[in-house]
Amino acid sequence: MKSGQANESHKIRLLRKHPVLCLILFCTAVILWWPTVYTNLVTRSERFELSRYSMQKLPKRLRHCARRGFKNSGTEPSPYLQWRIETAVKLYQAGKVHRLLMTGDGSYADHDEPNIMKKVALELGVPENDIEVDKFGFDTYDSCVRAHDRREVKAPSW
Repeated sequence: MKSGQANESHKIRLLRKHPVLCLILFCTAVILWWPTVYTNLVTRSERFELSRYSMQKLPKRLRHCARRGFKNSGTEPSPYLQWRIETAVKLYQAGKVHRLLMTGDGSYADHDEPNIMKKVALELGVPENDIEVDKFGFDTYDSCVRAHDRREVKAPSW
């Protein structure tokens, strides 16, 4: 008997010998996984649509950060990032933010994430002096720390 077949028959024997244990493991996995699935399903209709909210009810903030996500070898934003940049521009145009902070990996000349985001925001009508670029946004935590420490971005006071 080959080792793959022996391993397969061992699994079947394990299931036959311990069906209660297998059922308990399966139920535990479902119980632990269910809150994530439930939250995703319940909030799905409200997550990605700025048009569902009144601009007047949104609090004013100093800046809005757009994060990464690119297609075509890093030369244009993915549809999701495009939506995020457009949302940031809408918030800017509504006067809810005064500046935009574009953060991402800008360490390569042929893959400069924040400048690509800046280019899209400029095309959408945001003045260049109201867009800040952070080329060292390798992860969200560091981007937030740098925004707080170097650009004096503060958490909103709701």
